[in-house]
Amino acid sequence: MEFSEYYVAYFDVLGCRSYFEGREDATLEFLRKLKGMIDCSRRSAQIINASKTLNLLPEMKIHYKIFSDNVTLYIKVTKSPLEIVRLLTFLQTITELQRDVLFDYGLLLRGGVTVGKLYSDETLIIGRALISAVELEEKGVYSRILIDNSVDAAISALINNLFPNDYITKDGMEAWIDSLVFGAVGDKRPFLNYLSIPELVKVYPILKNGNMDVLDQLKRESPEEYESAQRAILSKPQSQIHNNLIKHRNILHECIRHYCGYGDVNRDDANAVALKSKIVQKYKWLVVFHNYMCGLYKFEDCLVYVRYTYDPITLYDYMEVVDSTTRQEKN
Repeated sequence: MEFSEYYVAYFDVLGCRSYFEGREDATLEFLRKLKGMIDCSRRSAQIINASKTLNLLPEMKIHYKIFSDNVTLYIKVTKSPLEIVRLLTFLQTITELQRDVLFDYGLLLRGGVTVGKLYSDETLIIGRALISAVELEEKGVYSRILIDNSVDAAISALINNLFPNDYITKDGMEAWIDSLVFGAVGDKRPFLNYLSIPELVKVYPILKNGNMDVLDQLKRESPEEYESAQRAILSKPQSQIHNNLIKHRNILHECIRHYCGYGDVNRDDANAVALKSKIVQKYKWLVVFHNYMCGLYKFEDCLVYVRYTYDPITLYDYMEVVDSTTRQEKN
């Protein structure tokens, strides 16, 4: 037995406990969604593990452990000259998983990604890297998967020591990182940006220059992955991001109307009101993140408009959606 270096992502469902404190039918519906999240997590690992192209990289296998609503995905650190591709592929997998779980099952994830020592076998996973990832999840507060300083340092070292070639360039890898990592909301902690989409021709500039040798090779070795790569090249990231923001806006509207009101709270129960206020704060953060992304890409039609109310006596926050009709009347 020995501890090895791993990249580790740990996350769980935000507000899981609350799903078991209401009606039984609501609990069963949550369990259905939770099973979907777990299946999605397993598929994300299995897609990478089944990739003929990615498995040309050393030890390109994502392991996973799942308990209740807690999911850990991890991949071994190597000294491969293509290590930056391995790490960013891992982060991309987690990012897409977070987005799919939210869009397909309406579940908000919170977690952390670290790098460090880990031991695992068929039944056990333990180590400082997992402890750090769990601690990071607890600090996350909002629906985000935080990136630990250790991961940031690993990315910087890999970029600084990268030996560029026709396929892998510093500019390309930095473009990939820019699409993956976001850190300009609230406490400035960097986190995975599940609303963004990497532009493949920026990540691999050789594709932009018309060199299709790499795609011809992919077509011979894995037609299915070739078709997927072709779709990614021909797709328009701006259009995909716009679609993501539309879906995200609709989910936020529904969640704010459902979870951010005080109609279901006993105002005389200080604990219940305080809990509701924390929920409102979490959705406030999501609204700020969402609208920042809308401003970044100039998609005004995707903005979420809300009305904030603050009670200076109780110090409780209130938030409600402002529909377009109400907004136009005020203007």
